[in-house]
Amino acid sequence: MIKKYLFAIAVLLLLCLPVAVFAEGGSETEQTGIAAISALHRAWKDSAGNIVYPEDYAGAYLDENQQAVVCIVNLSAAREDELKALVPNARIKFKTAKYSYQELKRIQEEIGQDKNAPLTVPDALGIGLDERNNVIEITVNIADEAAARPYYGEKYGDRITVTTTGATVYLPQTGSASALLPAAVLLLFGAGCAALAGKRNA
Repeated sequence: MIKKYLFAIAVLLLLCLPVAVFAEGGSETEQTGIAAISALHRAWKDSAGNIVYPEDYAGAYLDENQQAVVCIVNLSAAREDELKALVPNARIKFKTAKYSYQELKRIQEEIGQDKNAPLTVPDALGIGLDERNNVIEITVNIADEAAARPYYGEKYGDRITVTTTGATVYLPQTGSASALLPAAVLLLFGAGCAALAGKRNA
């Protein structure tokens, strides 16, 4: 088993040679997926290096084809052209949305600080921003579903969706033991590519 993963690491390191070449002089290559979203985020950085999201930005995600999708409130053709001009080498699909990222983040924080929520199992409360569906996803213990749905629905309307869990404590999902080794391989792959790119630029 160990030999199998060592072989996989060796193959990945060989595959990253083209990445090193790209790092040296391939800036004109079209960016897709996460790289495209990152390029747009970099275009929004201020002088201090902080990302300042436009008021109409509603989030971003990768679709089933790993294509970058950026959501904009009240998207228009003119606004889409303006955003594309910021990152001409990034292949991004744009989609209209109802609520801005800033508004949903504010609601997410508000829900987390709400001490009046009718929850008998408060530790099971999970709050996440679903950028694909432009909502805050609230997870509560199944025993609190009947009270939580009308409570949050009345306060936030279609800005939220409520799901349930049988857990008594909300735990963010973590990688299983079987996923750790492939993750380590990917980390080594990235480190190897960075090292090779650094040597070529030296």
